[in-house]
Amino acid sequence: MGGLHLVEALPGGALLVDFLGDMKPDPSLSIAPYGKALASPIGLGGGVDPDALAIGALGRFGFGFVEVGPYAMSADIKRDIVPAPLTAGLHPTRLSARLRSRPSPLSVWLRLVMLEDDRRAILNIERLLDSVTGEIDVVVLSMLAAESRAPDRHGVSRAVLNVCREHGISTVLVDLSTAGSLSRMQPAFDAGVAGVVVRGTIKPEEDRGSRPTMEALRRAIPPAALIVAGWGSRSPRDIVDAFSAGADLVAVDRGFIEAGPGLAKRGNETLLTLRAGAASSAPVLTAAPGIRAALRYLPPDRLSPST
Repeated sequence: MGGLHLVEALPGGALLVDFLGDMKPDPSLSIAPYGKALASPIGLGGGVDPDALAIGALGRFGFGFVEVGPYAMSADIKRDIVPAPLTAGLHPTRLSARLRSRPSPLSVWLRLVMLEDDRRAILNIERLLDSVTGEIDVVVLSMLAAESRAPDRHGVSRAVLNVCREHGISTVLVDLSTAGSLSRMQPAFDAGVAGVVVRGTIKPEEDRGSRPTMEALRRAIPPAALIVAGWGSRSPRDIVDAFSAGADLVAVDRGFIEAGPGLAKRGNETLLTLRAGAASSAPVLTAAPGIRAALRYLPPDRLSPST
């Protein structure tokens, strides 16, 4: 990220990305899963550029959304909140000025982490949202297990959603670890969250894989709820697998670091090719379907891109 930050600091530096390579997604990939048009269903997950140092440049790499953070809202969190090589955000008070450099179509998500029984964290969330009014489209909430035997998950979830709505943010998602329990999601859905982001675990040995979790979620949660694959995509093949498992959106994080800045571009091109194949396989399809819907029309052997 250091190099991109330097590019961003140059006058017109972010535009250099456009000059070096055409990263813009094809217009037909545009979707609006929560009322805002996204250029692509592929986004950049939190922990890659947590403090939005290079959001002006990153927003030109073919992503539909970029997640900033995660930020710890509870003072008593004593554990890592993202696995290496991802990093947590350190300067939330500087976000507002940095977010103004994002490309105008880019949607910005804010990931916040709190202990599930810490009501003091709600005040910290309110203060942070005060400082970024009008800059955030989606809040993603990670609620970590607390020592309390009976945390008020319903009450905390409702309180956080109310704070977000007071700041004009109607779309709130919750994190679910691939090692987590689906039952922990119910209080959040009762409170009115819009969907779930499936994440990997901090300890790789505890990870059960994102596909089984997403398939179980698709069966368990309301049909209109969003599922975001927020872990494990390191190639176009992984991105397609996530959609075919039930994801509505995919957020790449470690994959962007490991596979390079062209991952979103290659992923968008693969999705475009597959959707074209779906249209030819289902001639009665009159409107361009969403990616997940389009994949239903393709035989399994055509859902495995080689790149």
